[in-house]
Amino acid sequence: MDVVLIHGMGRTPLSMMRLRRHLRRAGHNPILFGYSPTFETLQGATGRLVRLIERRADTAQYALVGHSLGTVLIRSALAQLESRMPAACFFLAPPMVACKAAKFFSRFWLYKVLAGEMGQLLAADTFMQRLPMPPTFTRIYAGTGGPRARWLPFGMEANDLILSVAEATGSFKALSVEVPALHTFIMHSPQVYEDIIRSLAKLVHAHGTIHQERPMEPRISLITLGVADLERATRFYEECLELPRLETPPSITFFELGKTWLALWPRESLATDAGLAPEGSGFRGFALAHNVRAPAEVDALLARVAACGGTVTKPGQPTDWGGYSGYFTDPDGFVWEVAHNPGFPHV
Repeated sequence: MDVVLIHGMGRTPLSMMRLRRHLRRAGHNPILFGYSPTFETLQGATGRLVRLIERRADTAQYALVGHSLGTVLIRSALAQLESRMPAACFFLAPPMVACKAAKFFSRFWLYKVLAGEMGQLLAADTFMQRLPMPPTFTRIYAGTGGPRARWLPFGMEANDLILSVAEATGSFKALSVEVPALHTFIMHSPQVYEDIIRSLAKLVHAHGTIHQERPMEPRISLITLGVADLERATRFYEECLELPRLETPPSITFFELGKTWLALWPRESLATDAGLAPEGSGFRGFALAHNVRAPAEVDALLARVAACGGTVTKPGQPTDWGGYSGYFTDPDGFVWEVAHNPGFPHV
């Protein structure tokens, strides 16, 4: 399989040479990608990455491996890779949130010069929150080789000397593996390259085709709601429910929901795209659901929805399955259940 390797900040493609050698020995075709945060913008480097993938990788089956800032380039490129997504992504010590180190160093002129625009974006909460995650297999490797002491910057928190494990995993801890390595050298860890090789082996048949046991993979990539007023619907989900909005064209709105995206699209446009008539009202025969950690959170969310334009159709109440649940509809009538289910995880 073609595997594109993207190095981190302050490094060069040479830093990925050992990983490249291990991948090549396993029968893969590693491709090195280099960039300079000092002399390039994020948009420029991302555009070159996309062009390299289109030119040199088999877009029917390829994987991306990024280290540190390289993972930000990968996530920034996903919108341009919509029809040719990688089969897998491997994130080595990725900044999944605006990390403390970037926020601290972004105040100094030398960092601003050397790290350029990309380094400043690493310290921007809004930018980091809006970066999408790949809809395909993804693995995060978080380093734990950094020192721990109450007087050090990370205190007793597990870290790789640059990022804490919490900063390297964000809200995607379920996708992560902790590795006893430092940030700068995590790509040299046998645990990392052996796991990457094993994961690729599970995705590839002996003849090099993507392994897929089912005609449809068990996941939902996108939920699209056809709305009557795009501006009103966007305001409800962004301001009332405070979902992280992604950069999108003015004709559609995307929000990130973990590994699934929520899309808002004018009802007529969605119906035309699906080859259906846009007419229809009332109960649509399905409900979206959001699980929370406690019954009090059900009532709190329903109260917030009622205060900013939604309609509570069923107040929170105990259920016959041992939980607590209520329902509301958004301004376009889409039904949401808010539930606390002790036997089902909230995420």
